[in-house]
Amino acid sequence: LGQWQFHRLDDRKASNAVVRANEDRTPSPVGDVLAPGRSVDEDAVGIARAQQLGYVVTGFDFDTNDWKYSGDTGPRDPMPMPQFDGRNITMLLHDGGGDRNHTLQYVERLIRRARAAGYTFHTMPQVDPSLARDVGPVDPTIWDRTAFWAARVLTVWPNQLVYGLFALAVVSVLVGGLVSVILAIVRRVRRRRVESPPGREALSVSGLIAAYNEEAVIAQTLAALGRSEHPILELLVIDDGSTDRTAQIVRQMSENDPRIRLIRQENGGKSTALNRGTAHARGDIVVTLDADTQFTPTTVSNLVRQFATDPDGRLGAVAGVVKVGNRNNLLTRWQAVEYITQIGIERAAQDALGAVMIVPGACAAWRKSALREAGGYSEATLAEDFDLTLTLHRLRYRVTQDDEAVAYTEAPEGVAALLKQRTRWVYGSLQALWKHHSLLFNPTHGWLGMVLVPYTALSIIVPLLFLPIVYALAAVAVQAHGAQVVLVYLGLFTLAQFVVAAVGIVLMREQPSHLLMVPVYRLIYEPMRVYLLYKSVYAALRGTRLEWNKLLRTGTVMLEGGPRLTLPTMTPIVASDAVAGSPTAMQGRQQRDTGWLWEAV
Repeated sequence: LGQWQFHRLDDRKASNAVVRANEDRTPSPVGDVLAPGRSVDEDAVGIARAQQLGYVVTGFDFDTNDWKYSGDTGPRDPMPMPQFDGRNITMLLHDGGGDRNHTLQYVERLIRRARAAGYTFHTMPQVDPSLARDVGPVDPTIWDRTAFWAARVLTVWPNQLVYGLFALAVVSVLVGGLVSVILAIVRRVRRRRVESPPGREALSVSGLIAAYNEEAVIAQTLAALGRSEHPILELLVIDDGSTDRTAQIVRQMSENDPRIRLIRQENGGKSTALNRGTAHARGDIVVTLDADTQFTPTTVSNLVRQFATDPDGRLGAVAGVVKVGNRNNLLTRWQAVEYITQIGIERAAQDALGAVMIVPGACAAWRKSALREAGGYSEATLAEDFDLTLTLHRLRYRVTQDDEAVAYTEAPEGVAALLKQRTRWVYGSLQALWKHHSLLFNPTHGWLGMVLVPYTALSIIVPLLFLPIVYALAAVAVQAHGAQVVLVYLGLFTLAQFVVAAVGIVLMREQPSHLLMVPVYRLIYEPMRVYLLYKSVYAALRGTRLEWNKLLRTGTVMLEGGPRLTLPTMTPIVASDAVAGSPTAMQGRQQRDTGWLWEAV
């Protein structure tokens, strides 16, 4: 059908205009519809079908090709004018399909030129009396309305959806990132430095580590914690049914440090181990850390000082700053940038609003009385720290972050291990959000209920529903307009990520070299996020109960400015006592080790 215009008899806005000479009142022929150079066979079938459906088929004498002049790629020369030689001229113009300003300007010039040549303008029904009789208003049938909305759904709504999703992405990444950066900066400027407040030492502290097969890292973790400037009442290690030398190492270390206590239990999961340790803890403040996470000498001091300055005893938890301590390949360096932006910017912004959503178990301090009121760690979710933080908010406790309470953790060094860890995180976060859905749009919880929880839920729901559509339309856009369309959007988001990361690096006093990872940030983050979301939701719909699936430790964490400690060869020990360090803990040992040796490398 090519360039032919077919018009329903009820269409009162025919696109074809007839320019008639004043001296010739003969109607322009309507039946001659073949284009120059086209055969009857090429157009006859389409013409016949159109006529069977009640359409009138008309031709034209002059095609302006005005559609070619839209946008930056169109011709630069003016659109051609017809020859005003006294004969009637049927012209074709377009009133849709992009910017029509050039067409309107052309029509203004056409009118002046045609009138100067003695021409007037008429529509097709004015030219042909038979058309005039048939053209008029009609009432659309149910089939007309169905066809209309079907056409909108198929041709209009996809574009509107893409524009809407793009606008949402811009708001989320650009505007959301900008707001978070501003809040993080304002928080840092306004927050006065908390020195060593009087009475801080009066707060007794229990260190708590849940351990399962941690022989590669447990010694380094305990040694680093033992060097804390703030006095620690006890270091509790809850061995959750380890099958390696974890218990043996802890027992040997307890001989030289009586604060270390080993509590053994059958494998029951991390939440069970943490609750067991909390029940044994004697301190006012319970400091939790992962078995692969090393504290600096000032970490505990900086966590506890927030409780020492708490005016009303309603500070329930303090989040520390977790940094990647094994930045030895591309994947761990990427995670280092991720930690910087999410902790240094996003969580700092949440703290500015009084709505910290996650106190990470890898570096956290909890008021023991608040833990008990919250019922301890829930076994219903895999994100036990996220769940507990939201529970404290619901109990009207405050939660904050200390930017100088720094710890170094071991990040996954391979793709399989990373996906394993993040699947647990995403699945646990879905569980926690579902469990605490009453916070959603709950004004009694301020920014947390009205903004942060809805935003978090939206960041999960929108990608789940629309990412396949976005990727499909992006592929279509690349085919139609080239890869530069997607590259522009990618460059825009990368620039925003660069700004956020740069501010985070400054606020957290990190090395500028981290910015080298920003260009690959979204290349790793977006595909992984899509995979994890769909995998987690699929597992939830199937009712699959994910296990803890603890990662294999490598012991490659290095504290900044300090040596890495290696594990010495030890004499095997046979012991079945529940608690090391008790009067009966030495019973059953076949051989007593002479001491604990460290080798700094």
